[in-house]
Amino acid sequence: SYQPTKVTVIAFALALQLSTASTENLLKSAGYSLSKSTEFDLIIRYFLDRKSYDLFQINEALFEFNQPLLPV
Repeated sequence: SYQPTKVTVIAFALALQLSTASTENLLKSAGYSLSKSTEFDLIIRYFLDRKSYDLFQINEALFEFNQPLLPV
């Protein structure tokens, strides 16, 4: 009955270096999706679309926009 948070699912997808589509499928299986209107989701989508999976670089961008950071 464990329900991971959206941030945990995204961190897992990045660790596995999944494509944007595969990340969307993984998020959907956990009951989440990437929104096209929230800053956090747009930043994550930006890095996924460019196949850039460096958590430190992603967290730097998230920090710049005062968004929650991903676990490292």
